[in-house]
Order: sequence, then C-alpha cells, then structure tokens
Amino acid sequence: MTDRADIVVVGGGSIGLSTALALARRGPRVVLVEGGTLAGGTTGNSFSWLNATTKLDDADYHRLNAAGMARYRDLAAAHGSDRIGLHGHGNIDWSDGENSSQVGDLQAVAARMRELDYRHELLDRRQLAELEPNVAFADGAVGLLAVDDRWLDAPRYVRFCAERLRALGGTVRENCAVTAFRTEAGRLTGVVTDRGPMATGQAVLAAGP
Repeated sequence: MTDRADIVVVGGGSIGLSTALALARRGPRVVLVEGGTLAGGTTGNSFSWLNATTKLDDADYHRLNAAGMARYRDLAAAHGSDRIGLHGHGNIDWSDGENSSQVGDLQAVAARMRELDYRHELLDRRQLAELEPNVAFADGAVGLLAVDDRWLDAPRYVRFCAERLRALGGTVRENCAVTAFRTEAGRLTGVVTDRGPMATGQAVLAAGP
C-alpha cells in the first residue's frame, strides 16, 4: 500500500478517473482509491449518452456539454474510439407524421441548435428510412439528427483512464475503502483506508452518492 501521495482521489468512476488523470498530467503523485471495483457504481450503470441536445435552454450549460463532447473526440483521435469506448454516429428524434405537433417541436429545437451553432440536420421520411431501415416511419414524418451526439462505453473509458494514470506514475487501488480522514489544526494530513493509512495533504472526493 502506498503510504504517501500528493493527492488522493476517492472514487473509481468516470469523474474520479478523469480527475486523477488530469491531475497526474500536471506532475503530482496521484493515488486513486476505490472501495469496490472501477466503474462499479453509477458509472457502470449509466446510459452514457454524450450530448448537448437536451441542454438547449441554458446556452452556457449547453456549451459546457458541447466542449466535453469535443474532448472525447480529441481523445478518440489520439488513442482510438474503441480504446476509449466512444461509439455512435449521432442521435435521431422524429415525429409521428406530418400533422403531428411534434413536427413544430422538432423545428423549434432545430432553430435553437442553429442559434447555438450545434451541428444538426432536418430529415424527411426518405432520409429517415435510409438511416434507420428497420423503423416504420409514418407518412410525412420529420426527423432531427444531432450529428455529434455519441454514446460512451463508460467502463471501458474508465479502464483507459486507469491505464493512462498508471503510465504517468499514478496508482489505482481497487477494493480499498476510505474509512476516515486525518486532520491537524483544520488541515488534511491523511486518509485512512481499510488497507492502512496514507499521508496526503490534498484529496478529491468523487465517490458518487
């Protein structure tokens, strides 16, 4: 068991591993501890839809999500989509038919996407059928393709981050639960785990609920 770390990250999900990897790239000695197995909690049970499509009301929040998606694409370009677990070729919503109120809703969403410069395409029934030949679209159906939406194999992404963290000299400890923190004069001096104590002056809590 490592007995000292510059920074201890508690939690082996996507937030914990992403944080640990970003910190390790800046030079400190990072130790990540996970009470169970990597991606064994929320991350491993997430639908993992990467999108800014459902975040259109708040422009800043939308751009934050779009920037995160761009970072995944950068990682895929550098390391390969399969290696980081990035999949998909966009997301499609569609109306039931030309008289459906959904048509107007989709057109309004498309207009908002255009305002935010978020890539999209409005599709007619023929185009929808070409993309999804196994779906029976109603006559006059209209579709909206969010071109950049993807889905993430989150456990694979976490394993990728763990691999990169170790390559940078970091440590990953699974089945190592944090049970307490040690402080002196109001400052963190260490964490206590069920596998022994570890001295550190900084910790990040990313343990989910």
